[in-house]
Amino acid sequence: MTEQLSDIIFNRTDVNEFSKVKRKRLRQYHEIIVSLYNNGSLSLSEMSDKLGISVPTITNTANSLLEHNILKKTGTGESNGGRRPEVYGLVENLFYTLNVHFEDSRVRIVLLNSLRKVIESAEMEYNGKNSPSSMIQAIYKQVDQIFKTFKLPFDKVLGISVIMPGLINSEEGKNYTYYLNEDVTQSLEKKFESKFDLPVIIMNDVKSCTIAEFVLGKAKNKLNALVISMNWGIGLGIIMGGKMQWGKNGFSGEFGHIPVQEFGKLCHCGKRGCLETEASGEALVKNVRKELKNGQFSIINMDGKKIEDVNLDSIIDAAKKGDQFAIDCISKVGENLGKGVAVLIQLFNPESIIIHGVFAETKQFITTPMMQSLNTQCMMQLVDQTEFELSDLGADSPVLGGSIAIVDKFFNKTYEL
Repeated sequence: MTEQLSDIIFNRTDVNEFSKVKRKRLRQYHEIIVSLYNNGSLSLSEMSDKLGISVPTITNTANSLLEHNILKKTGTGESNGGRRPEVYGLVENLFYTLNVHFEDSRVRIVLLNSLRKVIESAEMEYNGKNSPSSMIQAIYKQVDQIFKTFKLPFDKVLGISVIMPGLINSEEGKNYTYYLNEDVTQSLEKKFESKFDLPVIIMNDVKSCTIAEFVLGKAKNKLNALVISMNWGIGLGIIMGGKMQWGKNGFSGEFGHIPVQEFGKLCHCGKRGCLETEASGEALVKNVRKELKNGQFSIINMDGKKIEDVNLDSIIDAAKKGDQFAIDCISKVGENLGKGVAVLIQLFNPESIIIHGVFAETKQFITTPMMQSLNTQCMMQLVDQTEFELSDLGADSPVLGGSIAIVDKFFNKTYEL
């Protein structure tokens, strides 16, 4: 390989233009980079085990990457009786990913580097009623500003992840819940690709969180795990047989819309009695506001906060301070959640269930009533075999998952050897 190694590794041309030997070596470079991005730092033997490549080949390949300032030595690992092995990681700011996360009331644009560190983060207000075209134009301007501010080499950005709620078909690049209220001639994915000339992935927010848990969090090394994302709504990420399960169109995991109450409350999906109407951030906020209007005493609005301004964060904060009303309301959500989780356990028999999202911050306030409900709703033989955990990845989990997906998409080229 006579060209500069970094040019070869980040070349966006068709790899089949290369010779067979060159393609094989390039694939090894890419596999090492993806493995280090996902794992942080690894010894040569750990790389060999994870990638199924012999230690001599890994050593030669890693030395080339080290020589060309793509890898660096980050320290020494644990010893198994002999000399402590050297550990390798990626060079900081080797490349970047741009991640656009649509939340309930804002859009976050987050730039991550090759060590998964947040380099820049910008926010814009979003209420779901913004015109899709105007929102995208605002995102374009914000992204352009980030590039100008950081004088970022555009060719070092691997791609863009767009993380959203809704029914999303990632292969088509379409969101079937949002961005459909205009005469759209291009998919959302194509719009971003045509603007920035970069690889783009449109991904459901819960799927993105599940990828982050699978690679970095509590679902790591788990073969059968479920990630329940609880924020304003409820979603489900499914890992079975050590693989993410997407369903036919990518719509799997609509856990919040399983029916739990006949003739129940009307859900925004158009059906009645969905789990999301009884066990979600939206349900919690509606219930708390209703009780406060009826004269319920709580520290939630003691500081003069208007009832219509009470939100999920203020309720959870009150519970953490010991407000019994807030605790009781969260417990009711946990009880209703347990009814849905009982169905999941009996369907999937998972080894682990991870509660993700803002409700993970409530800890025992959500898990204790959920477990009490499970004990009456689910077969104990299955409950006893399931581990229940709270995610610790925090608010950046969706952008981490999106970034992991972009890195995988960029380096997972077609190698016809």
